[in-house]
Amino acid sequence: MEIVGGFKIEISSSFEYFWRYNVAVTCGCFDAQGERVGFASADDHIADVGADMKNPPQGYVSPRTVTISTVPCDHLLMYIYVIPHTLPEGRGVAEYKPFDLKVRITRGGKGVVNKVYSVNSWSGASIELSAGGE
Repeated sequence: MEIVGGFKIEISSSFEYFWRYNVAVTCGCFDAQGERVGFASADDHIADVGADMKNPPQGYVSPRTVTISTVPCDHLLMYIYVIPHTLPEGRGVAEYKPFDLKVRITRGGKGVVNKVYSVNSWSGASIELSAGGE
């Protein structure tokens, strides 16, 4: 299969307290034979783990979106880490429901992946996702 271009990856959430989480993304880009031809990553760092912030940082915009573009490739394998730096204010785990994290991947303007993941408010998330290779 001919490689038609790179992927555009958008990771977003409109969760009111998404500012309490750092987002790290790693993405390996591969040709049709499985050889890595590139790598893309993003580190959307709000604060160090344990920061115990009471309010969002100045200038914080919601919904928050992390965007990555890859080199032209056949398919990709990526890992998304949502890491809490400030835990919920209360102590009742049941009080804090999981929140939505949207992942949208396009290539050449066409949708490849459009998924919503549930993220635990206390522990965050580790998500493995592949796309392309059709």
